[in-house]
Parts: sequence; C-alpha cells; structure tokens
Amino acid sequence: MEAVHIPNEPGPFDAIRIHIDDLYSEAKNFADGKPIETQGQADAVQSLMRQIQEAEKLADAERVKENDPFDKGKAEVQARYAPLIANTKAVKGKTVLAIEALKASLSPWLQRVADEQEAARQKAKAEADAAAQKAQDALRSAQGLADKEQAESLADDAKAASRALSDAEKARPQASGYGRAATLRSVWKPNLSDVRQACRHYFTERPEAFEAVVQKLAEDDVRSGKRSIPGFNIIETKVVA
Repeated sequence: MEAVHIPNEPGPFDAIRIHIDDLYSEAKNFADGKPIETQGQADAVQSLMRQIQEAEKLADAERVKENDPFDKGKAEVQARYAPLIANTKAVKGKTVLAIEALKASLSPWLQRVADEQEAARQKAKAEADAAAQKAQDALRSAQGLADKEQAESLADDAKAASRALSDAEKARPQASGYGRAATLRSVWKPNLSDVRQACRHYFTERPEAFEAVVQKLAEDDVRSGKRSIPGFNIIETKVVA
C-alpha cells in the first residue's frame, strides 16, 4: 500500500511570513495613492492597520523566542571571558588590569629616559649651533693657508656635531624585549575653559553640527512638554495614532 504524503505544516516563521505578506498585499489595495473617501473605508484601513500591528508584535515575539538560545549562548561566552579580557565600566578583566598596572609602573621610567634624552638634545643642539657658528666665523676671517686649514677642521667638527644632534633627535624612550617596543606617546584632550567662546567658534566653523546639537536640545524640550523656545517656531501637526 502506497504511503500517503502529507505536506509539512509551516513553521512559526513561515506562518507569520505568509500572514504578513497577505496583510501587506491588502494594504497595497488601500495605499494606492487615492485618498480615503468614506467612513467605511477609513474604518477598514484602521482595522487593517491594527491587524498589521498585531502581526508585527507576534513576529517580534517569535524573533525573540528564536534568538533566545543564541542570546543565552552569547551571554554565557561573554560571562566566561569577561573576567579575563573585559574592558567596560562595570568589568575589567585580568589582562586589562595587568596592562594598566604595568603601564603605570613603566611610565615613570620612560618619562625619566625621555627627560634625559631631551636634555641631551638641548645640549647637542647648543653644541651644534656653536660649532657651526665657530666654523663660519673662522671661514670668513681666514687669510692664510693655516687659517683655511683651521676653518676646514672646524667645519668638520660642525658636521660631526650636526650628526650628533640628528642622532639625539631620533632617540626615543622605549622598553623592548618581546614583540612591539613600549614607548611614550602624546595624548591630546580638549579642556573646556570658556563655553561661550567655544560656542561662537564652532558656530562659525561648523554651523551644521552646531545646529544639529541645538535642534536635538529643542526636540528634547518639546517632548518634555515645552511649547515656547527662543529661536524656534513650535509647529503642531496631526499624525495617525
């Protein structure tokens, strides 16, 4: 006897997709660019709109349900790795804490080396400037052969001093031994000292960004209930709820 083939029932996603596709097709019949002309049409649109909203909620609930195993799995992985490598306001992993502590320990030493290198650069610059000036003076005042030989010798000294200065300028504080060397880098951070002056500056330099900030502040105020804001016209419009 031949087995009877029974089609598989659609799963939750397929059932929801079919339902929403049907509602979408029906919506296209109403949203055809022609205005609503009767109360019956308005009521039908309202009914369809509510059915679509219900379908949307049903789809979102099923999405959350399907995502749940993945979310739980991701949360479990995050929880296992957080004590090791997390770097958030709430949690800092061991690697982050260790690196921060080691950088704090290393920073004074690198700064000390940087200060010494800066002092060496200043000394090398002074010596190079003095040697160059001495060589130039000797060359200008040279008359006899002995004077010219002396001037050339001083010029060689000036070149050597210049090379020493170049080497000193290339020197950087660092700690090496494994992988990328650790060194100091400059970090720049603006510290607001005059808000009015800063506003005038950015209003001139970047008016579009400044206007976006002001617009956002005004929108927040309007949502909180304000209906009068200097520099703004508060416009009321009606939307379907």
